[in-house]
Order: sequence, then structure tokens, then C-alpha cells
Amino acid sequence: MKVRHSLHPHRQSERRGRRRRLTVQSLESRNLLASWIAELPSEVQFAAVAQGTNGSDVCLAYVGGQQAGTAKVNSQTTDPSSVALTDFPASMLLEAPFVVTDAAVTELGDLHVVGSALPSAETPVGPIAPARWIDQQAALLPIASDGADSAGVIHAVDSSGRAVGEDDFLPIVIDGEQVSALSLPAEANGGAALDINGERIAGVAGNLPMAWTLVAGDWVAMPLTLSAGDLSGKAMTVSKYGIVGGAVARGEGGADKVGVLWGRDGTILKEFDLPEAAEVTHVVDFYAAVSTPSGTQLFDARTGQLADLDDYLRLVGQLGVDETALDLIDMELSEDGKQVLLLVRSVGEPTGTQYAVSLDIEALPADWQHPWNRYDVSGDGNVSPVDALQIINRLAQVTDPRLPPTGTRMAPYYDVSGDTRISPIDALQVINQIAREINS
Repeated sequence: MKVRHSLHPHRQSERRGRRRRLTVQSLESRNLLASWIAELPSEVQFAAVAQGTNGSDVCLAYVGGQQAGTAKVNSQTTDPSSVALTDFPASMLLEAPFVVTDAAVTELGDLHVVGSALPSAETPVGPIAPARWIDQQAALLPIASDGADSAGVIHAVDSSGRAVGEDDFLPIVIDGEQVSALSLPAEANGGAALDINGERIAGVAGNLPMAWTLVAGDWVAMPLTLSAGDLSGKAMTVSKYGIVGGAVARGEGGADKVGVLWGRDGTILKEFDLPEAAEVTHVVDFYAAVSTPSGTQLFDARTGQLADLDDYLRLVGQLGVDETALDLIDMELSEDGKQVLLLVRSVGEPTGTQYAVSLDIEALPADWQHPWNRYDVSGDGNVSPVDALQIINRLAQVTDPRLPPTGTRMAPYYDVSGDTRISPIDALQVINQIAREINS
């Protein structure tokens, strides 16, 4: 999930703790595991979407007026037309107004919602108090700021329960009650951790993109590769697969904005031109989302093209979304790997129509090549002899080299060469790539 710092005014609910109703339209009668869309109420601002490891709960987190809270959609419910939207009890609220930045369902089934309680309008200068709501408990996160006008901000949380952010302009990770500062290059004068997914953190060090990887219990800093002419950049998001997404300023005076996707080793996998004033805000294992002043676009790794989000939703999901530009608030790959979950809002007024959307992975366009790294046949994030071996083993089992016309979103990805066939050429290209990496 990516950070939305701005707060928009919303009407306060007449009664705290009131349970409201959402309308959910299922496009498959069996259950919500297929593509579906839910129009959300307008009196609150939804900020995050998440799903549990068992695939049954789709969770939403929101803020509104002086309140924050959550909603859950049970994907096993055959009649999901009524869904509860529940405010946090007053005892769970710390300071107001609030900003909610992320939510995650952990392996234990707890719903973690993170955010911050902001200074009031009457006292605009003051510390921001980072907070975490875990189901029916709330607490200030264990951050103590030394600066008079600066304090901790939490940007993201993942299914491990770890949260990341910044404190006194330094990147931090919170694991349980332990707060650790992330290492920075000597020349960096500060930084921030902006997203976490598994054993990868994305962020910024000074004015350069940065990632951190968990190795033997320690977070190891990895400056991300820049191309010639890149002046600055920021890594905004990281996927479950380990792809880091962000943008760099390039060209004379940094006039050109370029979207960049980095692999697990910090090298550049994909680059694409960004519209003016655009940012790469989210990445899953085959899409990158680009926020622009006129709405969100999706970069499809298969085609290398950008498409308006509303057009893409209608194309791949046949969803009843109005023909209007949409802002993407959050995008996650579900823990069971079967759905892409999106939280979107129509462009325009802050109270524009909001939707929760789920796209069935099996219904999305696919081919037999890994979307980010064509040499990664096994889908484990590395290029190794195992990838070539999987192709060789498959060749020993089949007589027809042609691959089925419909591909897969799951490994193995046999079509390294991209010719829609499986042949010794695919294995040879993997072996050649391994040799290049060894000699580089």
C-alpha cells in the first residue's frame, strides 16, 4: 500500500459505533472469489484493503470526521449484499483528526491498521503520534522523537505484523515492541521506509531510491541501480515477489520523469516514461500503478503499456464501473494469490464514489513468460540452474512443443524466448543469462 498524506474533510457520522451497510455486487453466483465490485459509503474515506491468509475476509480501513474503523467482506458468503462498517470504539481513539495509511491481516488472523493521529487545527505545529489498531486494541507505537516539531509516521504494515516508517527523518522498522533504525549510506542526510512486503522494504535515502532486505535477522541496505543521467529518485512500493517500484528524475535538470521497477538484486527490470507530475505508487506481481493528476493508470508488464484504470477494469473484469477516471488508493495481491484487491475512488471531489474491487487472477490476461523477469522460470525471484532444469524436465515429458494458448499467472513460466513454444532454446537462454550474471 502507498502513503496518502493529505486529509480530506468528511461528514462526521451522527452516531459513533453505528453500523452501516455497503452494497456489494457479485459477478459470479458461487462466491466472492471471482471478480466483484462493492460501492462504498461516502461519509468516510477508505484508505487500505487487505485479505486474510485463509482467503475468507476482505478487510477495509477508513477514516471519517473524528472516527476511524474497519469493514469486512466475507468472500464465502453467498449473499454478500449487507456488510458491516464499524467505527472503532471511543476508547481506541488517541488524538484526532486521523490519517490511516495501511492495513494487513497477519498470519495469526489479526487485523493490523496503522496510521497517525495528527495535530489539531488549533495547534498545527506539534508531533504526529503514530498509532496501530489491532482488532479491538489500540496503542501508540513505540517511537520517541527528540525533535520539537518532528515525530514518527508509520507508512505501511504487512502480514508479518512488521510496520515501517520514519522517525526524526530516519527510516525505521517496528517488529513487535522493537524499533530499529535502518542503515543509510554515509552520504545520505536522512530517509524514510515507505513500504514493506515480507523480507523487503522500499524507501528513500537522501534523494535516492533504496531497498532493505532481511538477511539472517538484519536489515541490509541496498542502493537501487540508477541509469546514466538520473539525478534523484524514490522507491515507493514493493510487491510480494520482491519487485520494487518507484520513479527517478532524468535528463537536463531532472526534467524527465521515468517509472522504474527494480528486481531483488537492485538492478533495473523495467523502465517507462511517466506523464507529468506522476508517481509509481503500487506494484503487484504483474502490474504497477501510476498516479497522475487526471487519475490512475496501470502499467502492464506483459504489454509494456499504460492504460487508464477505469478502462482496464472494464476490459479485464467486466465490472460495472462508471466511465470516469479513477484514483487508486490501495492495491494488494491477496494472501492466497487468487485475487488482485483494489480500493479506488472516482476523480474529482474528495467525496467521490469509492469502490472495493477484486479481480480473479485466473480471469486476467496471461502468457507463459514471467511478467517481470523472463529467465525466472520457477518464480522464486532468482535465476539459477533450477530454472533451466525445469524446462529440461518438461521437455522430457511432452512431445508437442506448443504451449496452450492461455497462459498462467503461476510458475513455472516455460516460455523464456517468447515464441509460445517450449524448446531447448528456452533452457539455453537461461544458461546464457546465468553466465552473464557470473561474468558481470
